[in-house]
Amino acid sequence: MPCWGGSRSSSRPRPRANTNFGPRFSDAGPELTDADNVATKLVKVVRQRVRALLVAGYPAPEVQFLRNALLRDTALEFASWLQSASEGYEQSGHRPLRRLPANLPELSQYDVVILFDPDMRALGSAWSEMLQSSSVRPAAD
Repeated sequence: MPCWGGSRSSSRPRPRANTNFGPRFSDAGPELTDADNVATKLVKVVRQRVRALLVAGYPAPEVQFLRNALLRDTALEFASWLQSASEGYEQSGHRPLRRLPANLPELSQYDVVILFDPDMRALGSAWSEMLQSSSVRPAAD
């Protein structure tokens, strides 16, 4: 019976990709064939943590509660943007933002975008288009 603990991957997976992994056993003892000492399986590699972005127009009690709950959740990598904050305010989150995502590739870095009464005029028309474009992406398997 093979020992799975002795397997080693020969390559490091890229984040958010499909890759083949498999153990290879050598010197498993006297055998008739070595053909069954290798097995591969297609594995989908995903990030360990979900990335969430909260954009809020003002610091309502609900926003503060949600922000604190998301900061405590260890399964999330959380960032927030408070529109009504004064210049120099340090936005809260695991990776505090210095600015909002300005294009679709930047916004696509987030798995979840939560909007709490934002001023969409202040965000600009590009944000509406980015949100529509990102919300119609097919779900990942």
